[in-house]
Amino acid sequence: MHQFLILGGDSRQVCLNRLLSQSGASTCFYYDRPSSPFSLREAMEDSHIILCPVPFTKDGKTIFSENSLPGLEIQTFTACLKNTHILFGGNIPSAVRERCDLLSIPCHDFMKMEDVAWKNAVATAEGAVAEAISLSPVNLYRSRCLVTGYGRCAAILADRLKGMGARVTVAGRNASRLVPAHCLGYDTCLLKELGDVIGESDFIFNTIPSLVLNAALANQVQENAAVIDIASAPGGVDFQALECRNIRARLCPGLPGRYSPLSSALILYEAVMEHIRDSQTQQE
Repeated sequence: MHQFLILGGDSRQVCLNRLLSQSGASTCFYYDRPSSPFSLREAMEDSHIILCPVPFTKDGKTIFSENSLPGLEIQTFTACLKNTHILFGGNIPSAVRERCDLLSIPCHDFMKMEDVAWKNAVATAEGAVAEAISLSPVNLYRSRCLVTGYGRCAAILADRLKGMGARVTVAGRNASRLVPAHCLGYDTCLLKELGDVIGESDFIFNTIPSLVLNAALANQVQENAAVIDIASAPGGVDFQALECRNIRARLCPGLPGRYSPLSSALILYEAVMEHIRDSQTQQE
């Protein structure tokens, strides 16, 4: 039987630990501060499959933990890796991947798995809608929504907003990338044309992880608008400029862990179990 080590993260890791335990798996779970000192080295020594969080890290130095757990330095983690391990995590840093390659350790990045990334985008989009509803004084129904970017999260978000009766405009850098959005009935514009539409938007959702809504554009946002940034760090919104105008705005990382931890954990659980089954089949 495999011994699982679950490190840090958010509520998704709590649910993932529960799902594994219910399946009969043996787990070591480091999420809350234990009564006795935690040794990452000892925990890794006794474990076979290591489940790191999504994202793997936020500061580039430690494995992400919403409880700010001690002892999760990435440098220590990589030093404790051995060739009997199997590693899972989301957006695994290159230094960790390189160490795994050196030791011939199977390294599975959840966010590079197409099915996981799409399913995770659903949870992110639904969380973004929840944040928007809680932040804004107006209904989404018949509102004018602007979505910047058209990746997985943006595509699903635009679909959910349209389904709720909103008029949706999708903005992107590349006109060819906007063709699918246009064919699905959305209004479209290039990012360089945002100044022409941003003042009409009741809701603005950014999904691009670079500065899109700058100070100049922030000055054109209408006073009752709500701005939701769901992009990866560092995000794409000048929140200081919006704050100066008292515009409602919110940076929203980790939405799947906040709004749908069980559903999101089930996605990860199924991916892990599928890879384990595939590995066992190959060995037979």
